[in-house]
Amino acid sequence: MRVRGWSVLGASLVASPGLQQVENDQSLEYPQAAWVLRGVRSHERYTERPEHDRLVAIQSGLGRPSTTAAVLIPICKSEAWWAL
Repeated sequence: MRVRGWSVLGASLVASPGLQQVENDQSLEYPQAAWVLRGVRSHERYTERPEHDRLVAIQSGLGRPSTTAAVLIPICKSEAWWAL
């Protein structure tokens, strides 16, 4: 899977020839990585149950051979946002 990116606001991530999902601090084992995104898995908060069910019915999880695309939306939240 080739990783492409674009930015709506701020700098875009540099292109990468691939993507690998790792758990916990395993990212420290990949010093050659073009970039590393760290975060937490979260439940969908902005979908209604019928929309969630339709998405789950057609998507495959990361790491499966049939997976050819993924979307990452990196968001940096400021101190002001957390203070809301």
